Amino acid sequence: MNTQVQAKAKELAQAIASSPEYIAMRLAEEDMEEDAQLQERFIDYNEKKQALEDLMTQDSPDQEAVRRASEAFEEAQKTIRATPASKRYRYAAQVFKDMMKEVNQELQQLLDPSSGTDRPCSGNCSSCGSDCPLA
Repeated sequence: MNTQVQAKAKELAQAIASSPEYIAMRLAEEDMEEDAQLQERFIDYNEKKQALEDLMTQDSPDQEAVRRASEAFEEAQKTIRATPASKRYRYAAQVFKDMMKEVNQELQQLLDPSSGTDRPCSGNCSSCGSDCPLA
C-alpha cells in the first residue's frame, strides 16, 4: 500500500476513534457490558435462541413447540431492547453509523464525483461551479 495513503488512512481512523459519535457508542457499549441484569437477560436470550434453533433443525419439528419457542425468543429480545442501556447503545450506534455513512459518501464523491446523488457531475469541473475539491 502506498505509504501516503496508509498514513492518511491511519489519520482518518484516529479522527474517527476520537469523534464524539464513536466515543459515545463505546461508552454505551461499556455500560451494557457492566449491567449485570442486562447480561443475565442476554444469557436468557441466547438460551431461547438456541432452543428455537434446535427445534428448527429437527426433521419434523413440533409446530406448537416452535411457536412457543419463537414467542419466548421474541419476548426475551423485547426485554433486552426495552432496557435503558440497550436503548442508549442502539441510539449511539445509529448515530455512529450515520456518521460513517457520511464519511463513506464523502470519500466516494471525492473519488468519483459522478457518483454523487446530491449533485450531478458531468466530469467537466470547469462548468460545475460547485465546491468540488477536484475543480
